[in-house]
Amino acid sequence: INTLYPRRFVSHKGNSHTELPKWIDQNQNNKCDVFSVDGDHSFKGALEDIYNAAKATKRGGKIILDDMRKDGPTRKAFEKALDENIITELRCMEDVPLVIGINDRAPVDETAALVKTTNFCSATVV
Repeated sequence: INTLYPRRFVSHKGNSHTELPKWIDQNQNNKCDVFSVDGDHSFKGALEDIYNAAKATKRGGKIILDDMRKDGPTRKAFEKALDENIITELRCMEDVPLVIGINDRAPVDETAALVKTTNFCSATVV
């Protein structure tokens, strides 16, 4: 991402329930085009993350979340935000394979990698 958008991508680490509101307060006039949260995976926590991500994202911008398995709590939170007209145009990709390198040889040598699948969803901020 940094290669495609130099000096425009910033990763923040920490608890999404404290870091996101802090970032929103400090960036009222600098909203994101694309916002991804890998935060709380409970229904209530994911819904709070989605509300905050929508506040941090420009109208028409995209929100992306992972771990969005069908009927899971994070997916249900995304669908609730859709029903509340916080987001629109929900699109999900199921069972996306990920090869996570555990040393310098991965992903060339799959014995040196962890292979798992995940589900991603994106939506447009209203």
